[in-house]
Amino acid sequence: MFYNYTKNNNYMLKVNVKNGNIDKALKLLKRKTRNVKQIVELRDNKEYTKPSEANREKKKKAIYVNKKKNKEDDV
Repeated sequence: MFYNYTKNNNYMLKVNVKNGNIDKALKLLKRKTRNVKQIVELRDNKEYTKPSEANREKKKKAIYVNKKKNKEDDV
């Protein structure tokens, strides 16, 4: 599958319905939206987050991941 990623995220997912099989097309659409993380972007864009706040969350996540990796190495 090829997705057209742009800076503004101006892309549209397209699913072809073959032989009138809507269930299979819906399953494919859900998989595509999950792979592109479209739902996550929509949730994130519901409200504005300040750049300092985003950096703080990113740092907090990095610390958490680092602690988790160190814990796995010790065990």
